[in-house]
Amino acid sequence: MQNKPAPSTEIRRAERKDIGTLVRMRIALLQEVGNLRSQADSKQLIGAIRSYFKKELPRRLVSEPEVEQMEQ
Repeated sequence: MQNKPAPSTEIRRAERKDIGTLVRMRIALLQEVGNLRSQADSKQLIGAIRSYFKKELPRRLVSEPEVEQMEQ
């Protein structure tokens, strides 16, 4: 059996264009660990998670000192 090279992985900061993927990943995690009771819970949570990322992701794209400066 031949060893196949591991696929390359790119690690980068998330951007606004990644919000849909981040939401899907968060829901998948919550489903896997059993924290979603129903499909209705999932639909409500998707909206809340999407809103959270839309609000917080741009703040995370700048360094902490820059955020503190923006809040003053």
